[in-house]
Amino acid sequence: PDSTALAAVETMTNNRLRHIPVIGSKGFDKLGNPIQPRVLGVISIGELLKSVLAEARCEIHQLEGYIHGDAEYSAEEHVSGHSNDVKVETREQRDEASSAK
Repeated sequence: PDSTALAAVETMTNNRLRHIPVIGSKGFDKLGNPIQPRVLGVISIGELLKSVLAEARCEIHQLEGYIHGDAEYSAEEHVSGHSNDVKVETREQRDEASSAK
């Protein structure tokens, strides 16, 4: 959860991975090892790329507004039209969704 979407895409691309686990923990010990790590879900490269592209589009729109002197521009207005949230579901949520079908 602490890595950025772009860093995750780079890791996945460099290692030829299509999916990676999202792991959470209760912190880190003195050696830097996670305390009680657990898998929170799995995320695909497609989901991450959607997020990275939405962020890039928002930044481009913001910079264009700045260049053109658009004083009325609000980043929130632009972002509200895009879904750049990455959805991570737990195994339980995935199992519930598949059993409901």
